[in-house]
Amino acid sequence: MGMRGGDPVATIRQFISIGNASLIEPLLKDIDLLKFGGDLLQIACAEGKRDIVDLFISRGVDLATPPEKVSGDDDYRRTPYVISAAKSGDLDTLEGLLKSGCSISDGGPICISKKKKNVVVSNVIGCAAYHGKRKMLEMCISRLGQQYIDIEAIEHIDQYGKKSGTSLQKEFSKYTPLMLAVAGSDKNLECVKTLLNHRADSKAKDCFDNTVLHIAALNGNNQILDYLSKNLSNIFDRNSEGETALNVCQKLKNQDGINILSQFQEQFDDSKATADSILEELNAKESQEEEARAKKRQKKWRNKINRIAKAENLLPAEVEKRLLEEEENRKEEERLEQKRIEEQEKQ
Repeated sequence: MGMRGGDPVATIRQFISIGNASLIEPLLKDIDLLKFGGDLLQIACAEGKRDIVDLFISRGVDLATPPEKVSGDDDYRRTPYVISAAKSGDLDTLEGLLKSGCSISDGGPICISKKKKNVVVSNVIGCAAYHGKRKMLEMCISRLGQQYIDIEAIEHIDQYGKKSGTSLQKEFSKYTPLMLAVAGSDKNLECVKTLLNHRADSKAKDCFDNTVLHIAALNGNNQILDYLSKNLSNIFDRNSEGETALNVCQKLKNQDGINILSQFQEQFDDSKATADSILEELNAKESQEEEARAKKRQKKWRNKINRIAKAENLLPAEVEKRLLEEEENRKEEERLEQKRIEEQEKQ
């Protein structure tokens, strides 16, 4: 591998990914760590090199002031060192930073959004989730606790990538770590499962009312889409454009996604048809039972009339008329009594 002669900083940058602290330490005498230390420390964190991270820290690199830019990493924007360690997935590197005084609750830029190229800000949970680092994700959740698992991402215009005066076009705003994992790639499926197992909010929506199913569809992550379709019940939720996840797949001509969601929609329709059939049967049975009760009441009424007519030597029609009048009078007396009570209460 060719090295840049006469440039120890460039040499160290190259050595970080392939070497160790003992290889790099002799070179430090030739560079200004006050000027270049932050840049090199971020590279070591991103590479997951605990021994090199410890070396730079021992030489006094300031953990409180990460650099604005890092040479060779076009997507890096100034962020806490713990975010770079979370992105690397190396647990030992993160542990070393925490022992040196860094805070695991710090947040900062974790990526550049895919389409709008905005700076996306989240915490270490969101970072590990988006970059598919399952073990790191589990560690961060265990350290931070449930209250950090659904923290929403924010985004802002990238000052390095867009012209001044450009208005923000949102893409990842309000993305929880679960949404970030879903948006990342199908390689994040285990991170999605981990977050759901830790009771991440599967019903959360972004600023466009997209659910995690919409987000999987928007990013063409069909393995995740399939898993979510099997395990969540919101396949018919609509976003602010009135679109379901299936509509999104159709618009993007994502045939695999269309097949997945169509299959689950058919299963839902079949189960709904079965439920409707059962409901119809129950309603028919209830109607039959009500009809039987009505016939029973009518028979009891006729028997009463005939019994009185026989005892009083009257026609059944005369008895029925009298009983109906008596019932009407009784209801009128009850109505008047209720009115009297209400008037007394008003007084």
